[in-house]
Amino acid sequence: MNKQRVEALSDGIFAIVLTLLVIEIKVPELEHFSEMGLQKGLLHLIPLFLSFFLSFAVVTTTWVTHHFLFTNLAKNINRVLLYMNMIFMSFVSLIPFSAHLLGTYPESQLAVAVYSLNVMIIGGMFYLIRQYVEYSKEIENIEISKSDRLYGKVRMILTVGLPFIAILTSFINTYISISIIILSVLINVTPGIVAWAARVLGLDKELRDLK
Repeated sequence: MNKQRVEALSDGIFAIVLTLLVIEIKVPELEHFSEMGLQKGLLHLIPLFLSFFLSFAVVTTTWVTHHFLFTNLAKNINRVLLYMNMIFMSFVSLIPFSAHLLGTYPESQLAVAVYSLNVMIIGGMFYLIRQYVEYSKEIENIEISKSDRLYGKVRMILTVGLPFIAILTSFINTYISISIIILSVLINVTPGIVAWAARVLGLDKELRDLK
C-alpha cells in the first residue's frame, strides 16, 4: 500500500477540520444595526471563539503527533493500519461538531462531556495506532528506545486520563472541565512536562533505571 497517499488523505482531512472550525463562527446578524447591538453580538460569540482556539490547538497537536508517527516512525502501512487510521480520522472529523456544541453551550454538562469524550477517544485511538506500529511484525519502524516508549505511555495516560477526568468533573462544574482540557493541550506543547508528569506518577525511578 502507498503510505504517501494515506498521509496525503489524512493531511487533507486535518486541513478541512481546521477550516470548518472557523466556519462555524457566524457574523452577528442584526435586524437594526447599532454599535451597541454589534458589541453584544460579538460578546455572545466569545465562547465560540474560545472553543475555536482550544479546538485548533487540539487538532494541531494531534496533527503533529500523527505526522511524526507516519513520517518518522512507520516505514510502511498495511490494511489494518489503514483502517485504524481511518477510524482515528473519523473522530478527528467530529471535532468541529463537538467544538461548536461546546462553544454554544459551555455551561452544559452534556456538551462538555461530548467534547471531552471526543478528545479522549482521539488520544486513545492514537495510542492504539502507535502500539500497533511499534509491535506489529508487518510494520517496519525505526528503533524505539525504552525511554521513548515510557514517555509515550505517560503521554497516553495524560491525554486520555485528563479528558476522562474532565467528563467526571463536568457533573460538578463545566468550567473546571474545560480547564482540564486546556491542561491536556498544554501538556503536548510544553517541553519537559512529560518527564515532570512521570515523576508525579511515580515513574521517575523507572526513568533513572533506563538512563
